[in-house]
Amino acid sequence: MRFRLFFILILPYLFSSCYHKDVMNDRADDVVQAFFYSGKEGKFIITKEEIFQATSKESDGASTNISGYAEYRISSYDLATGKLVGRVDMEEGIEKAFIILGASPGKIWIYSVNSELGFHCRDPKTLEVIADEKTLESKAPFNSFIFARPEWVKLGQFYGMNQENGFVMLTDMQGFHYYFDPAKNTMEKTEDEIRNFPADANYLNSSAYFSDGMFVSLSNDIRKKLMVKNEDSTAKFTYLDAALVIDNDPVHDAQRKLNYIDSIKRLQKIVDDTLHSIYDRYPELKNDVMMFNAKSVQESETRNKVRDLQRATDDYGREIRKIQKDKRYMVDYPALSDGNKNFFVIYASDVSDTARIFIAKEKLENNSISEIWKVKLKDFYRDPEKANSKGAFANVFNDGDPQFHYQWFDTGDGKIVIISQLQMICINSSNGKIIWEKPL
Repeated sequence: MRFRLFFILILPYLFSSCYHKDVMNDRADDVVQAFFYSGKEGKFIITKEEIFQATSKESDGASTNISGYAEYRISSYDLATGKLVGRVDMEEGIEKAFIILGASPGKIWIYSVNSELGFHCRDPKTLEVIADEKTLESKAPFNSFIFARPEWVKLGQFYGMNQENGFVMLTDMQGFHYYFDPAKNTMEKTEDEIRNFPADANYLNSSAYFSDGMFVSLSNDIRKKLMVKNEDSTAKFTYLDAALVIDNDPVHDAQRKLNYIDSIKRLQKIVDDTLHSIYDRYPELKNDVMMFNAKSVQESETRNKVRDLQRATDDYGREIRKIQKDKRYMVDYPALSDGNKNFFVIYASDVSDTARIFIAKEKLENNSISEIWKVKLKDFYRDPEKANSKGAFANVFNDGDPQFHYQWFDTGDGKIVIISQLQMICINSSNGKIIWEKPL
């Protein structure tokens, strides 16, 4: 959440009057958050969008200085068509600050400093309030719970969602954390910390990893080579000013973490089963392997094997506990993929400041890369800040204070959706055909 306020004391300035933007209908000046929702209500893209209300604009011909305040809205877009199906004005960004915690079946969970809302849930399609804080407090498990009232800048420290178990995380007035299970409508105190993914996560990187340890990377040349595990001999494709698309979805991250823990548990079970088969033959080894009096070479070898297996199962246990405490899965740069080691590359159309974006879908198989499709996104710039300095957006944004740094990529339902430069595009992940695109 931003609150921009700028004052420059250099004269003279040409003062220009400001137009109050319509929060419900005008274009957004920034995107703060985006995520997929899928349920019986349908499949939607939920976004938190900023509308900057400029109270004054001053220009000296070379630069424009803006002061004002931010208002926010939540929007719900139909994944199949891009149609806006729900929108709500959440009002001024400090006095009515809020944080979208996450989703459970049929509900989007939000905490707002607005006393009329507080902790509440909304319909994922219409975004209408299903239950506000007063309604929730009228019955268990909230009828004796007193919600913490943090400053607006600290909302993420008091409220969040654990994507590994699907529980909402709450804080009471004593500073204790609780897990709220929306499915069972139960609450339990926890010492787990509240972990919120950064809203400005970077979705582009020079390398991208898969769950089996395989990865693809780009060389550092202006025209980058696409390689498998940094092997130059495997490079078949080159792309101008390229980057690999990373999967930063917190739900996917939680699932990767759980999958990895399950894989360690499977290895641990194999070791435990082997140990128990030896214990059945030599019960005294289970009690104290160091005190086992080996009477033959075979028994001595068995004792040593048991010691190794015991160390291994202990190591697995420590590894599991370590990963469970980690905020994220061990792979820092997981490739965004729609399955089967597919991944995505974006690159520039040319070397100009107004270069457009190409996106290509690649497939990694047997240490070899093949291109499935590529498509040019003619309304998206590779470097929106440079494009903006060249006046690329001058005719689009006459009011407010548009920001172009936010990017979001995700796949679902056979589609890849991109938010960049205050617009959104949906592409058929199978063939690269653009399904829809729209301004935000």
